[in-house]
Amino acid sequence: MTDMKSGLMAAAIAMVNLKKQESKLNGTFKFYATVGEESGEIGAKQMVELGLASHIDALLIGEPSGLPLVGLPKNHSSEALPGIVLQENLDELIVKNNTQEQHFLEIAHKGALSYQVTSEGRAAHSSMPELGINAVEALLVFISQQKKYFESLTSIANDFLGTTTPVITEISGGEQPNTVPGHATMTVFIRTIPEVSQELIIRNIETIINQLNDTLSATLRLDVTIKHAPVSSSPESRLSQIAKNVGEKILEQKLPFIGVSGGTDASQFIKVNPDMAVLVFGPGNVTAHQVNEFVYADMYHKFIKVYEEIVSQYLA
Repeated sequence: MTDMKSGLMAAAIAMVNLKKQESKLNGTFKFYATVGEESGEIGAKQMVELGLASHIDALLIGEPSGLPLVGLPKNHSSEALPGIVLQENLDELIVKNNTQEQHFLEIAHKGALSYQVTSEGRAAHSSMPELGINAVEALLVFISQQKKYFESLTSIANDFLGTTTPVITEISGGEQPNTVPGHATMTVFIRTIPEVSQELIIRNIETIINQLNDTLSATLRLDVTIKHAPVSSSPESRLSQIAKNVGEKILEQKLPFIGVSGGTDASQFIKVNPDMAVLVFGPGNVTAHQVNEFVYADMYHKFIKVYEEIVSQYLA
């Protein structure tokens, strides 16, 4: 089992073991299994709607949190691990690690914002272009203005997440080689940070579109398709500190706190419970969805003990 499936099963086994000592626990622990993380349409979203996230004090997510030691770069962390913000020196972690894998305590991840911009012009034959309105050219003007706005965001950073990272992911337009394009679209996917709210980004993109619609012949339209909030928790939270102490002892390595670009279902939960402590910590490779994924068996079994001990200490 790989990716989050190994963490899911480790948590399930830990839950069964913890059930046997339930009388010693001062509080309630719950096992949640969600689906539809990428779409955001089912699973965690529906759980939130049912009120299942409203009374959570601490959320431990079993997504992969490790990297194989073999192949880890030999330089400072800020340059060594794309998509990961690590404040410790990577060399020092490797030297102190006697296992096959280096794990991290993920206390923050970026949000996800995606939107489509549609440009509507008027198609015409290339022999009479004056009869048309070029939708592609209008979209290119928007892209230029959008780029200037995105560049203004690079000076704003989060300690564990870095800066806002936008990417143009899709673009299309035109009907055939010899006509003025009457329709064009583009899709943008942005990894967001708490310091630059998604609502602010949307408002500023809308402002650019409104200004261009006042000057261009083509008409631009914005449609927001994905809004997943960024997640940020404190390294000083009770959950974070218990996990660090327990994990370092059982996994036999130093565990630094990190922030990553990828997301989890925690984005759904914090919408109704923004004060909950969140930690992503589980067996497997943090750069998931690779060819030939695998999980080290010894780490998998150790994480069962890790989960048991974290819950036991948190509810002691």
